[in-house]
Amino acid sequence: ADKVSLPAASPDSMIDVVDITLPALPAALEGFRIAHLTDLHISRERGRYRTLLRTLESLEADIVLPTGDDMNSIGEEPTVDRGRRGMSKKMRPRLGVFGVYGNHDTHALRERFNDLPVRWMSNERLALPGLPVDLLAFDYDKHKRPDPLMVIDRRLANSVGKPPEGIADRRAATQTNGNGDGSTGGTGGTGGRRIKLLLCHYPTMLPTASDMGIDIMFSGHTHGGQWRLPRKLAFYTASDLPGHLCAGVIRHHDTLAVVSRGIGETFVPLRILCPPHLPVYTLKRGDLPGKWTEHFENVRPW
Repeated sequence: ADKVSLPAASPDSMIDVVDITLPALPAALEGFRIAHLTDLHISRERGRYRTLLRTLESLEADIVLPTGDDMNSIGEEPTVDRGRRGMSKKMRPRLGVFGVYGNHDTHALRERFNDLPVRWMSNERLALPGLPVDLLAFDYDKHKRPDPLMVIDRRLANSVGKPPEGIADRRAATQTNGNGDGSTGGTGGTGGRRIKLLLCHYPTMLPTASDMGIDIMFSGHTHGGQWRLPRKLAFYTASDLPGHLCAGVIRHHDTLAVVSRGIGETFVPLRILCPPHLPVYTLKRGDLPGKWTEHFENVRPW
């Protein structure tokens, strides 16, 4: 299995450019570009990552958001470290790289990454300089779920603006906005509105993100199923979400989760009908895709 090779790919074959519309997007964020890099699962040098390096070198983004699982197995930390450092030399986002770790990333790897030009975040909230963006992050801890109250309140000194509104306030807004589709805000003025972005390796945290008033949550973990049948049907996603929610733009209430298929694999270095994925999201003003619902809706599967 270690010698399996993949067909040659063009430098931009992993990139998927996706427009994300938000009803109350501040004018300063119109056209803001976010590159989402997740689930590298580096275990050895291979053509896949040489292609990724070429892709990153030509990538134009305002910010890059890694959402975990750079490594695959214990003992591979030196190889993963070399791979991530090579990527750091290629990436030149305007505002920098902000990331979280995943369930495969060991503490030994995290120590190696301490001097990288990446702002690794752990259950905290910060404001992007000069922009109406609050960036929040849940770190992975296999012994407990993240505490959203800690993110909102205990580190509020790192944020700008008021804490996210409660779910009752959000429901009241959807009942009175007059949009008809249950979207908050509308496309009028934004006032002092700040956009809230959440990094979380696990897409299953979407209900918590929705309760916190998050606009977009960035996740991976599922690999999009890695091995698929036609019509994007996944065998296994390592998640307790249904298979049709394993990758795409997923809406719950007025929060969107963007779940990437990721770059690498686990178990067997093979993808079937589920190619590597490096989405680049462009923020635009417009109605939220889909409709307000108590359930999860995959409004753009990929």
